[in-house]
Amino acid sequence: QENVFLERLLTRSRAGDDFVIDDSQPVSRVRLIRPLVDGQAQPYLHVKIDEQAGEELNYPLEPEDWWGLLNHMHEVGCRVAAIEEPLSWEGEGLAHLGRLGSLNNALSQFETVVLTVDLHRPKIGQPIPPYLKRSAIPLRNVKGEVGRLVRANRIVLPPSASPAPNLRFSFRLQESMEGARPEFVRWGDYLIPSFPLAVAMAQANVPPDRVRIELGRHIRLGDGPIIPINELGELQIELVEKPAHIE
Repeated sequence: QENVFLERLLTRSRAGDDFVIDDSQPVSRVRLIRPLVDGQAQPYLHVKIDEQAGEELNYPLEPEDWWGLLNHMHEVGCRVAAIEEPLSWEGEGLAHLGRLGSLNNALSQFETVVLTVDLHRPKIGQPIPPYLKRSAIPLRNVKGEVGRLVRANRIVLPPSASPAPNLRFSFRLQESMEGARPEFVRWGDYLIPSFPLAVAMAQANVPPDRVRIELGRHIRLGDGPIIPINELGELQIELVEKPAHIE
């Protein structure tokens, strides 16, 4: 009731202003009023990988192809790498391990690397893997009805890249999951971020435990960007223009 009264008061006294109300800890009855400002789109290097673009790289790409691309990205100044296609290969023997070792070395050059896995929800699940837990948002950081969130409990194929401190894992957005396209899915007491959300977290240099979510309102990345969402975690935003990028 105090929050409702405060919002009404501020709406009248600050008509036309955009602001967000934050709790103050450990004094729970104190509220911090923060003004909202327009964000600046960050430029990025976009490497499009498909059958046409990958003709010279033998699409689908192998670990050695990614090794070359990642080295080039680092050479031109990229410090955050994000790969939407899951990096999973089957193989055995020293040659296969050597290819994956080269890939891991290339990934280790970056401050942060965002990778993806495909998730689903069969009848028999599995415990959340440690590398995925380290990249997940704690459920305690969420306000709202979490019982309606889309759930997952198993990885389709494990990643071939070795978990490292600079690696963050996310899930690849499919056409829909249980009729929705959420920016996070629930796995036990954690929320696995989507690839776009994980990239935004990496660009803002915000770890998972500093992400705050208020269902039906927004995702808050630390003290920085605010992303409007609905009750299921779907985006409530229409892109006016794309960020500047180089292909």
